Amino acid sequence: MLDYWLRLRRKFPNKEIHQIVIYLKPTNSPLVYQDRFISEGLAEATNQIALNMLKSSISLDLIAQSTGLSVEQVQQLQQQIGENTRNSN
Repeated sequence: MLDYWLRLRRKFPNKEIHQIVIYLKPTNSPLVYQDRFISEGLAEATNQIALNMLKSSISLDLIAQSTGLSVEQVQQLQQQIGENTRNSN
């Protein structure tokens, strides 16, 4: 599926891609509930944007809403900022 997504992304870089997966057998895999794919470069950029927003004292809820990250992910980034600050002192 990833290969298919990458080929589509290269051919149509400005189009939004929707994929539908049909499972032919019952499964308990957590991947069944995965509802989005974020490329590594996009995830890194999103995290950097969230970090910049955190440094600007923007609320966690607004950061989550603006970036598409969960509040828990934003809190993890906030903890990383605190750890980096403590390590630099």
